[in-house]
Amino acid sequence: MQFAPATVGYRNLQVVLTSDAGREVFNPLIADIAATAVAHDDPDTLVGAAIGRFEHWRRLLESVRENGLPPERRRGLYGELFLLRELVLPTLSATAAISCWTGPTGADQDFQLEHMALEVKTGRMKSPPTLDIASERQLDATGLDHLVLTHLWVEERRGGSGESLNRIVDDIRAHIEKAAIRYHFDDLLANAAFLDEQREQYDEPRYGVRGRTFWLVKGDFPRVIRTDLRDGVRDCRYQISVGKLDRYRVTEEEVVSIVKGPM
Repeated sequence: MQFAPATVGYRNLQVVLTSDAGREVFNPLIADIAATAVAHDDPDTLVGAAIGRFEHWRRLLESVRENGLPPERRRGLYGELFLLRELVLPTLSATAAISCWTGPTGADQDFQLEHMALEVKTGRMKSPPTLDIASERQLDATGLDHLVLTHLWVEERRGGSGESLNRIVDDIRAHIEKAAIRYHFDDLLANAAFLDEQREQYDEPRYGVRGRTFWLVKGDFPRVIRTDLRDGVRDCRYQISVGKLDRYRVTEEEVVSIVKGPM
């Protein structure tokens, strides 16, 4: 990442690929930095934001260089891909389904459409006592018709039955006919730090989804949202008790109807 001369009063911020080993992530990296830059009008904040996104990618790739994604992130990525394949792709067009998968981009929820959002929590317990919520924005339904929270109960083992990360990635790729959408999917995988050059890391463990639970986040649903916070408080992480969510449960059929949206 470097500055280069431009017309008087301007500088070009260049991101240069210096090694073929980084080619797989280069396009999504520069697309992410460009999108960050476009979102800022002020030159001073623009440069800082762009450099911040570059540092985010540097830390992300450093963290997976030796052993790939750590176990919790592998499990979380599998859960998002499972819901993408089993619920979102059968409900929407491939273009809409892949485009609404926002988990790898750092968005507040894992799937976002104009009218609804869906957040996925994946764990190894059938009925966990609590669910971890990453921020005051994650369960904030402001501006949405619906926000759905999902828990996937997965069995995780080495060898035997089950499905690896490699297998579910290949299965989704095989179901996407348009090359442009497959490229977009691959860019999202790179955003999630799943790199094909590390595929040998992802034949194990294997996962099997044993249960799915859906809750509609509305009304008095136990949560913290931005309007609850006093001025100066931010980045609020908290837990919610699953035992308090029974009256908010909805069926998978109801979630499919929500994803489809108004007819």
